[in-house]
Amino acid sequence: MKRIERVLQILILLSVIYYTQFYKLGSLTYRIWDEARLATSAYEMSQTGNLIVPTFEGESDMWSTKPPLMIWTQAVLIRIHGITETAIRLPAAISGAFTCILVFLFAIYLTKNRWIGVLSAVMLCTFNGYIGYHGVRTGDYDAMLTLFTTASLVSIFLFCNHSSNSKRNWFLLLFFVSTSLGILTKSVAALLFLPSVSIYLLFSGKTKELFCSRYLHAGIFVFVMLVGGYYLIREYSNPGYFHAVYENELGGRFLKTNEEHNESFFFYFDNFYLYRLKAWLWFFPAAAFFLFLNSSKLVNKAIRFSLLNILAFLLIISSSKTKLPWYDLPVYPLIAVLLSLSVFIFLSWMSKKLPNINQSILTCLICSLITFYPFREMYNMIKWEDDYRTSLDEYAPAYYLRDMALNSNNFQNYIYFYDGYCPQFTIYVKRMNDLGAHIKLVSFSGNDSFAENSKVIAHHNATKQYIEAKYENEVYEEVKNVRVYVIKKAKS
Repeated sequence: MKRIERVLQILILLSVIYYTQFYKLGSLTYRIWDEARLATSAYEMSQTGNLIVPTFEGESDMWSTKPPLMIWTQAVLIRIHGITETAIRLPAAISGAFTCILVFLFAIYLTKNRWIGVLSAVMLCTFNGYIGYHGVRTGDYDAMLTLFTTASLVSIFLFCNHSSNSKRNWFLLLFFVSTSLGILTKSVAALLFLPSVSIYLLFSGKTKELFCSRYLHAGIFVFVMLVGGYYLIREYSNPGYFHAVYENELGGRFLKTNEEHNESFFFYFDNFYLYRLKAWLWFFPAAAFFLFLNSSKLVNKAIRFSLLNILAFLLIISSSKTKLPWYDLPVYPLIAVLLSLSVFIFLSWMSKKLPNINQSILTCLICSLITFYPFREMYNMIKWEDDYRTSLDEYAPAYYLRDMALNSNNFQNYIYFYDGYCPQFTIYVKRMNDLGAHIKLVSFSGNDSFAENSKVIAHHNATKQYIEAKYENEVYEEVKNVRVYVIKKAKS
């Protein structure tokens, strides 16, 4: 019976992970921020083989100055699978899956209850802020960053609380490895838990053991070699990189507002309420009540550790002048652990009140009731996500270009005429040219010229108005806001 129960638990875990993180992963076209930019950089890296300096439109990228661990994985998948949405999003989805498994194992370690482990992972998979836009289903930095920050937090907790001295040392080394990989993913964002981790170490009584451990020196060596090595090589290959990092990620982003992303101090807390944790809001009061009724020392330590890191992290990002919704992604695994621990405490209390009831059945029933509504919401969001997005004129050109790619050989001597920053569209032209099309990219300047009989794809108002004002033309095709013009001749 125990074996059947374990198989059922693994099936539930894998099914939920697959649906929320891999199902229809490539259905949406590229999103403009920051997925399309990463896709462009990964595509160019796969073509040039330059692994040190990511480029964008052929130039060294000094706007997105994060190290390229995410781009490396995407470039490898492009070489294997081509420049597809799935190839770009797989690293984030795989990172999300490993984060769920890590939360599952950590909850089991704390409670010795596999159903609570499953519950913690399912909870994480039903957080809209974690699964939704710029989360684990898009090719952005944050899902991979969250994997490494979660691994580093679990590692430092186990270093402080594991009963085995030898294993504690290995967890300390794993903390440094995870932190280093987090920095190579999204730079200083991986260090935002460092203040709260330092406070926890100070009050845990493990500081003496920490500084006496030879694994501390090994960890620092790994950190310096991985992080310091990359940054030094990048600055040597790309002079001015250090200054760009400071301007974009350190003082520039934290002390002043970048790109008009100016929000109130309570921006992230408001987002929890408005949509990022909305399906779970009803559960928070009960969870808060039961968290303070626990008698297990290890669980109490995990509760304090999680609360400290969540609150400190939110305080830091709330104090930053530049705020974006997805900056809160690293706290969701900790929130899932906290909520699942509250259920564990409730079930422990129930087992004393109802000792004759099968505890596995009771646990399974309670977990199912708790997760039914949030999972239904997540199920519907993923099921209908592409239907909603395809109806938006904002992304209509991307779907048009993606459909064109199915018959790339038919598109010779076309011109894609665009206005402004739109890698979410130009990346499809690169894909089509790889598949045999011949489409020239032309950015609107106000002084553009086109040869007679050329076919020009346009969808921005400025580019359409320019063609219609300057050339006699015929509309060869029109799909939503996309027009394909056949240029006849210039107007006199």
